[in-house]
Amino acid sequence: MDQRLEILERRIQACPDDVQALREWGALVDRLDWKHHGRSPSEWLEQLGARDWETRFEAAKRLEGLGGRALTPLIAGLKHSEATARYNCADLLGRLGELGHCAIPALQLALGDSSEMVRRRASEALTQLGHRSAVLLQTLFDNCNSNDHYTASESGELLVQFQAEAIPLLIETLDYGQGRQRVVAAKLLTRLGAHAEKAVPALIRSLKNGDSELQRQSLSALKVLKSKAADAKETLRAMWDSDDGELRGYLAVALGSIAGTTMLDEFCRELRGNDPLRRIASLRALELLEEKAAAAIPDILKMRLSSDREISIGAYRALGRIKTARSIEMLIEDILDDRQRLNAMTALAAATSESTQGVDTLVLILETGRVIEKRHAIRLLGDLGHQAKPGLDSLREFFQSETGSLRFEAASAISAIESDIRKAR
Repeated sequence: MDQRLEILERRIQACPDDVQALREWGALVDRLDWKHHGRSPSEWLEQLGARDWETRFEAAKRLEGLGGRALTPLIAGLKHSEATARYNCADLLGRLGELGHCAIPALQLALGDSSEMVRRRASEALTQLGHRSAVLLQTLFDNCNSNDHYTASESGELLVQFQAEAIPLLIETLDYGQGRQRVVAAKLLTRLGAHAEKAVPALIRSLKNGDSELQRQSLSALKVLKSKAADAKETLRAMWDSDDGELRGYLAVALGSIAGTTMLDEFCRELRGNDPLRRIASLRALELLEEKAAAAIPDILKMRLSSDREISIGAYRALGRIKTARSIEMLIEDILDDRQRLNAMTALAAATSESTQGVDTLVLILETGRVIEKRHAIRLLGDLGHQAKPGLDSLREFFQSETGSLRFEAASAISAIESDIRKAR
């Protein structure tokens, strides 16, 4: 009987769809009275489909404890009538390591399961076992289009692990897919970063013939590629006159990332123009260029005083990222201006290493500012660490005199500064 059992197990591992072998194997195991913690493997298998999670958990634990001897029961379980049981079998097979390789044919069949959660778990198990195939890639991509957020998210995480292997499928989908499929493909290319270089021509085509959502996502993917997407520069320039304000923002960021300083003069001209949306988009691009956008400082300084709140905030963000001596000086001056104080402090926080010039100003805010301004000043001093040492005594005095909600904030900042001072010694 043992010999017959081994023959059947080999048949099942080689052909998981052999229903006759599965039935004969189940009958033999039950007749052998092979017990594990009081139950046969087939009995534990039945418990995987139980309604209460405690029973399912206990059954999974016992089957996992069988190690390799659980392989055939779990393969048989992929044909269970309950989707929950099939899901748990796929989950356990994925955890068998080298032993689980024998289950790859069965898990591949499970990619066509009627239950989405079973298909998802089978694809996860195959990935865990190091399996790679076009069918698995396609299943993962299909799952990325699921309306279930968890399924889509987990499948996306698995698909990007394929890196360059996934690119041909995503390029084909960009060119020939339908609706949301194309957008999902562009999102995945964004996550693949440098591995997506071969997809640049397809992303350019998507900019020319896609809807606004696909265009925005394609721009995000091109932005991540930076100079590797240089072929897209002329297409992006041609789209710059778009009436879609949000799309122009994506365009500016992509151009700033891809074209770099070659677009600097054009961004500055937009700041001097009268179109608020173009100004905002150009400020976002200049922010990305950081120190390379130093020549734009005079124009950005004018924008910080704009009556349009979004333009003013964008200008301060750019000043915080560009971080020249002139921009830091102006931020420190603006901290003393009640109207600009919060924006200036937020920008100064982005330029942390240069903010040491403003320690005295931040200390002054502790004495004269409003509660929200004091909170910003305390946090900024804490972020500066040992560089805020000149203001440490004042911060301690503030802590001693403060009785409100800022006392805890001050204590945290003092602790951060003192800790960093010890590390710097």
